[in-house]
Parts: sequence; structure tokens; C-alpha cells
Amino acid sequence: MARAGRPLVVAALRTVLTFLALLVTAASSIVLVRKLDPASYAAYQSLTKRATRYAYPVYGVFAGWIYRYAAQRVPGTISATICVAGAASLAGSLAAVVVSAKLGLHAASVVSALLALGLYTAFAVLQIPMNAVRPVRFSVATLAYRLMYSSLVVLLVYLAGAGLLGALLSVVVAASVGVGLQLLWLRGLDSFGGGCPTGLLKEWLRGVHVTLLGVLASLVASLDIAAAYPLAGSTVVAAYFASIALLALFREAVGTGIGYISAYVLGGGSSQTALSALRLSLLATASLVGYALAYPDHLIHLLNPQYAWASAAVRVASAAVYVGLLASGYISLATGLIRGRVEETSRELAKINAAILLSQAFYLVLVVMGLYVLEDPALETAWWASSLLLSSIVTASVGLLYLSGDARSGALDVAKWSVVYLAAALASAAVAAPRLAPQRRFWDEVVVLIPSVAVHLTLYVLIVAGLDAFARKVLRRVPQALLELLAGSLQGSP
Repeated sequence: MARAGRPLVVAALRTVLTFLALLVTAASSIVLVRKLDPASYAAYQSLTKRATRYAYPVYGVFAGWIYRYAAQRVPGTISATICVAGAASLAGSLAAVVVSAKLGLHAASVVSALLALGLYTAFAVLQIPMNAVRPVRFSVATLAYRLMYSSLVVLLVYLAGAGLLGALLSVVVAASVGVGLQLLWLRGLDSFGGGCPTGLLKEWLRGVHVTLLGVLASLVASLDIAAAYPLAGSTVVAAYFASIALLALFREAVGTGIGYISAYVLGGGSSQTALSALRLSLLATASLVGYALAYPDHLIHLLNPQYAWASAAVRVASAAVYVGLLASGYISLATGLIRGRVEETSRELAKINAAILLSQAFYLVLVVMGLYVLEDPALETAWWASSLLLSSIVTASVGLLYLSGDARSGALDVAKWSVVYLAAALASAAVAAPRLAPQRRFWDEVVVLIPSVAVHLTLYVLIVAGLDAFARKVLRRVPQALLELLAGSLQGSP
């Protein structure tokens, strides 16, 4: 396969593999939303979506350098990463205990949370070099994790009725499988060895001022939930996560594909080819976003009709997810174009991270202001989603600001086509309206949506194929290339 086409196909394959995993996860997400009471659901989301960020500083100060050094094949990177994973695992367990105590969980849930966040944090650290040097196997490991997690959620939460405890135990087992797989595959790298390479760790620490800005940005963004609990209550917290749940899964799938852009460019790849991978990701995402914008009531009923009052937030969150993917692609390209080791790249990377920190601070200020002023739960949830949309627009602008020349013109072209794809999705969704009103029973809603979504996707493909030569090329060439790359990845690299 030609190198020029590699990021496009890798991004597509990673998206497909992760999307398959997340289709399974979508079922478990629906189980959690429907089977956990609002307080338990809010507690679970607080632990898995926010407490994990509280452990992030321990490995976040190394994360950027781990990724960049792995992509540039610097010896000793994997050994150093394993050492960081051990320390981060302990931090994750500590964060779980602190948050669990604040939420007032009983002893069994606290112990389960301790194990779940400790193992999941280690899993997340090992994903960093996997993402850079084993991009397809990264997605295979994610698929294995998701399959195990989703199966256990169905078994423990849906069938056994184990509630929050069952959900946390599902994370424990699935993360253990994920850690084992990644260690197995990372052993195949030349840079794998015994002991902690202290010289490399010290080199990364010399660039801590760069990565610390990224850590602070993540922490600032995670404070939204800390503000939401006292200002709006657990019902609004649960409704916000319910409104964004399915879209967040899709964002994760496509974001995984986009994640290869930085490693590809760091390795000397073309920025225009990397932008083609971003364009492909937006082409796929627009179909779901357009449908969610058109029919938010149906999407929220699919999850849990008790949050139907928050359907307006679904529409705003959909737009936020779409713009957020564009922003992620721009930032990945901008950082990938800054090549070299700590001493050579710190200044430029620090500028980008500082700008991202400001955009996350802007997000937090918006959330706090809105939740403080508003009193209606529906308006509070919609405002929270609107804050995410506005901050995503700011982040995309930051990424574009740090691109220049052909990279900037190519990025603007991608933005133009992202609007075209979204317009096509809205048009196809308008023609493919569900024939019945939203249904309270899950399977009844599924029956209503299947023919509507099928017609929508068919029309969307026809419209974009008629408008866009790039889409026609993707439809012709990518499926065969996906099969070739998947077969190669299971036998050797990537």
C-alpha cells in the first residue's frame, strides 16, 4: 500500500474497528441509563468520566512526550511508559477512593471503584504508545476491552441487577484484559526492555512545563461536573451525560481514527494526506450528527424517556461533537508538524497547549455562569451542551491559527466540506422522518428508527457521492484497502 494512502486507510480501519466496539458499548450505555437510578448513574459517570481525569496529572506530564517519542521510535520509550503506567494506576485508585467517599458510596462500591480506576488508568497509559506505533492493534485492543465490558454490563447490571457495583466490576475485568493485550503487543517493539530508563524520564521532565499546560486544560474541563452537582444537582448531571451518550461513543470511534494524524505527520508524512483522513472522519460523522439534529426526541427516547425533557441538549451536543472532531484534527496536525525532541519542540508546543488551556477555562466559566443563573433543568442541560459547542469552536480556531501555508489552506478546505456533508445529512434526514412519534419502550423505538435510519444513510451516501469526488473515491477504494491492512496488521505491523 502506498504510504500516501496509509493514514486514510488506517484512520478508516481504526474508525470501523472502534465503531464496531462502540456499537456493542452503545447497548451497555443504554442498559446503564435505563437500569441505574439517576443518583447511581451520575455517580458512575463521575467516577469513569471525571475521576479518571483527576489521576491524569501523574501521567499527563509524560503523555505528550510518550506519544511523540514512540511515533519517532526513540529507544526506551516503552519501558519508560510501563513505569509511568504503574505510578498512574496508583493515582487512579486514590482518585477513586476520594470521589467515592465524597459521593457516599458503600464499601463494596468503593473497593470496586479503586480497582476499576487503577486498572483503567494503566490501560489508558499503555494506549498512548499503542496509538502511535500500533494504530490498528490499538483499535483491536479497544474492541476486546469494549466487548468484555459490554457483555459484563449486560450480565451484571441488566440480568443480575447488580447496579452500580456491577457496572464497576465490568470495568475491572475488561481493563485487566486490555492491559494484558497491550503489554503483549508492546513487547514486540525494539524499544521494549527491563527497568525504568531514568535518563529518558528526566528528559521528559525537562519538558514538563509544556505537558503541564495540557494537564491543566484537562483538569479545568473536568471541573464542570464539580460545579454542576452543587449548582444544578444530580438529575441535570445525569441528563447531560444521557443527552450526549451515543454521540460521545461515535465521537470516540471517529476520534480514534483522527488520532493517527499526529503520529503520521511526526513520522514525516504529508499534511495534505493527513487532512484527507480528517475529511473522511467528518464524512462519516456527519450522517449521525445530521440525524440527531433533526430528531433529538427519538435519540433521547432510545436511551431513556425519563430524560425526554433534555432533548434540546441533544441537538446542541450533536453540533458540539462535530465541531470537536474538526478541532481535534486541526490540533493533531498542528502538533504533528512540530518535530523533534524536548529541547527542539518545547516552545511551540507550549504555545498551543496554553491556547487550549484558555479555551477549556472559557468552557468552565460558561458552564458555571449558566448553571448559576438558570433554574430550569432543561435550560441548564442545554446551556451545558452549548458551552461545549462554543469551546469546541474556540479550540478549532486555535488549531487553525497554528497552521500555515498548504496545511492551513487544506484545513480550510476540510472545514468547507464538513459544512457540505452536514447539509447533505440534514437533507437526507428531512426526507427520512420516522413514521411514528417517539416510543417509551426501547424495542418499539428501535423498530421505529430502523427503516428511517436505513433510508437516511442510503440517501446520504447517494447525495455526497454525487457532490464530492473524494467521497466517490472513498467508496471505490477504501473497503478493499481496509481488508488488506487488517490482514497485514494481524500478521505483523502495524
